[in-house]
Amino acid sequence: MVGLLASWDKWASTTDIARAHGWSKSELKAVVPQLLDFSALVTAGSPLAEQEEQFSGQWSWGLPTALMHFCVQDSEYMTIEQAEERQIERAGHTPQPDLLLKNSAGAIQLPNALEDNELLSLMARRRTNRTAARPTITAKQLSDCLFAGLGIIGETANCVGALPLGMTPSGGARNPYEAYVVALGVDGLEPGVYHYSAADHDLGRISANHLPKISELVGGQEWADSMPCLILLCARLDRTMWKYEDANAYRVVLIEAGHIGQNIMLAATNHGLSACPTAALNHSAIKRLLGLDSLTDAPIYALTLSTPERDPSTRANPSISRPTMCSPASNAFPGYNQRQEQHVPNQSLRQSEIDSLQYISSMTNELVQMAEASRFPMISYLLGMAYAEAFDVLRGARPARHAQLSGNPLHPKAQAKDNRAAQPRRA
Repeated sequence: MVGLLASWDKWASTTDIARAHGWSKSELKAVVPQLLDFSALVTAGSPLAEQEEQFSGQWSWGLPTALMHFCVQDSEYMTIEQAEERQIERAGHTPQPDLLLKNSAGAIQLPNALEDNELLSLMARRRTNRTAARPTITAKQLSDCLFAGLGIIGETANCVGALPLGMTPSGGARNPYEAYVVALGVDGLEPGVYHYSAADHDLGRISANHLPKISELVGGQEWADSMPCLILLCARLDRTMWKYEDANAYRVVLIEAGHIGQNIMLAATNHGLSACPTAALNHSAIKRLLGLDSLTDAPIYALTLSTPERDPSTRANPSISRPTMCSPASNAFPGYNQRQEQHVPNQSLRQSEIDSLQYISSMTNELVQMAEASRFPMISYLLGMAYAEAFDVLRGARPARHAQLSGNPLHPKAQAKDNRAAQPRRA
């Protein structure tokens, strides 16, 4: 069988093969229909033959890379509940690998990265929040997110001519990505599907048969249907293939999606938005919607944009819950919507102290919102630290460091003592 398939390396009839390689017609009549059923042989002019011709004419990175690329498209995705059940079942018999590696004692401590660093403070505030507080975002917010990810800021050149200079690194400056926007609630934009031109920083309306639910494009994830906007990052692989014949360039294209997505997420964070990334895509549905016909046009990554809904438990009773993630400034950030752990208030505190700490938590939380809205990241960070400290004291994770009369002149009783000794005095 292997010998037969190896000899049938170009279009030929069964008579041609029988004559050239000594196979009898009866033998071929018995085996050829089975090989056609298995698609090991292809009939000239058939749809499968047309697909193969398209593949051989457009795909230059070989079969192993093609298997990786095409075999993971249009997958069936599990629900969150199914995924959690599988994790719980697996954890029962297979220990999780370490998610972080620590150095041994004596490692060199580095300077505090978040101190006086607005860029890193912005990065620390980024959160994925899948609940939208408002049905719309502004055109300015969308514009900045698109420009941060794909905007063209100039040009460079190599031996064959000019190349676009973008906001993120690109292998060979080939810039393989195009962005498409499914706008359902963007102020100033009619609901529809748009192409973002990085060259001109504008949006062109795409003629679509219907405006789908976002969940129809992102693996049935129903949370996405409340989002006002979806950005789809689609790679034109032929741009990179033209320069790089090495299949390793496929990996480079995938990595570039991460560069672009991160810039979009940071621009969203700077606007008080949450950009939720996902690689659970319905590839065929996206290509039909966008009119992408080429074999080398590939949806790779998607991000929703929304104003995040504030976690109601933070406002309602800050003394009994604290976010399990631990970027201090983000504990009170309105975009934070992770699962909460329940804690019993610190039993060593008096009720008056608990009431005071609850009030402090509530007030610092409100002040963080004001600092975020006014874009004072360092102030927001410091207030977030105070918010986190109050939580820790309430749940007993840190001791309540009461000021001593002799050692802390700011303690109220110490001030009262000073006031008695030197009247009149005004604070």
